[in-house]
Amino acid sequence: MNSRTHIVAFITGHSVRGCTGLSREQIDFQQRSQVAQEHWVSHNFPFQETFAFPESVGLLRASLNNVRHFVESMLPAFQRCHRAQVTKLFADHDAVILLAGSCGVHLLDQLDLPVEILRRVHVFAYGPVSFQRPSTASLFVV
Repeated sequence: MNSRTHIVAFITGHSVRGCTGLSREQIDFQQRSQVAQEHWVSHNFPFQETFAFPESVGLLRASLNNVRHFVESMLPAFQRCHRAQVTKLFADHDAVILLAGSCGVHLLDQLDLPVEILRRVHVFAYGPVSFQRPSTASLFVV
């Protein structure tokens, strides 16, 4: 078991296609939080480094990219591509706290993670877009 008992991560749709870099607001939130930096996952879903989030993203482009991410997550390739790596990351921790914005709840649900993993996942969803609630240990929606 990993020496860290919990991790905290953002899971949101990609406003910039393929970008897992955190926005300036997400980075500022991390730095102001009471969570020690070593417990934060440093990249957005699927939690692997791609490229830095750009300083400026147009609202229309960001919205279209999020819709595209939402739709693509329903294809079998999405689960094949991401389920194993997310399961591996989450399996090493006693608790996983996800800050789920936009379609993050939907992305999590589409992964169809094993029940033993979901029992340790706690979701704080702000402005969630999803067809259903994931079967996680807890889900707080605002």
